[in-house]
Amino acid sequence: MDAAREVIIPVISAAGGAGKTTVTLLLAHFLSENNYGPILMMDLDPTAGLSLRLMGDSAYYQYSSDGKTLSRMFIDYQQGKSVDLFQYAAQIKAVKARFSEVEVTELLYDAYILPPGEDLMDIFTNFSTTGVGIPEALWGLLRAANISAFNTVIIDTAPFFDMRYTLAAVYGSERSLVIARPTLTDLVRTNRMIQSIDSKMRLYDPGKTHRYSILFNFNHNLLVREASTIGELGIKVLSRKGEVTKKAKPDNELKSILEKMVKTGRGSIDTIMTALSYFKDYSDESFPKYKLPMESYGSACHPISHALREFGREIRCNIDVEEM
Repeated sequence: MDAAREVIIPVISAAGGAGKTTVTLLLAHFLSENNYGPILMMDLDPTAGLSLRLMGDSAYYQYSSDGKTLSRMFIDYQQGKSVDLFQYAAQIKAVKARFSEVEVTELLYDAYILPPGEDLMDIFTNFSTTGVGIPEALWGLLRAANISAFNTVIIDTAPFFDMRYTLAAVYGSERSLVIARPTLTDLVRTNRMIQSIDSKMRLYDPGKTHRYSILFNFNHNLLVREASTIGELGIKVLSRKGEVTKKAKPDNELKSILEKMVKTGRGSIDTIMTALSYFKDYSDESFPKYKLPMESYGSACHPISHALREFGREIRCNIDVEEM
């Protein structure tokens, strides 16, 4: 993809708790570190998990009250007003200047966050009854609001249980980043989600093939057999430098399903061959409040760099890590 054109990265998952918000923040973090900008993080989850994690409760409440949200931009656009994303998205350093209690690593200061707004669900419901599809409505709005002014747009979505938000996100891009755990249940759900998205997307553009890049994100100290299984298939599982991690017998049933995905693959599915291993340093409690410490920097940077390469963005990781 041309680096001069904005890159859209929808971050999706079949289930909740897969790590979409953490991955969204890590993508923005490493893009910022490598001087890609301006970066927009769009919170397309009506629960506002990304916005709350970045801004905190008080700032999110105030920005929502001020109409600095996606839902307000929708309303203004419907009323014939001129809209621009820079009117509605908040730059992180401006949030920090206004609310001193907000704790965010300085690497994200130049990035922007577009909160969903508390009435986004109502707006999506209204669109679904008008005959105008939600995806077309959202991207018509975003194009009118000058989304091309951003270098990279990362879209955090709700779980696929309510597919409206996922479909709206993926409509604007040729590829989506799928976050999944390497478990039987997650893989079955992920395959169903992809089939459902493909079916819906054909209604909008019969000739278009959407592509998916799957990033495995999990705690390799808890899912030990799963870690061994994906390792046998060539997917790297990284640890902190010098850390000894456990080995276990692979799960043959899981291996069989993964082999179909990784070795043969469906035409539209690519597997990122480095997994994102969970560490507390990029959990809700620590990140993005604090800068990533060097002992876990590499274990995050390497899989994120491989994911970004799928979208035409090259970043450098400044530290080596050990493979499990």
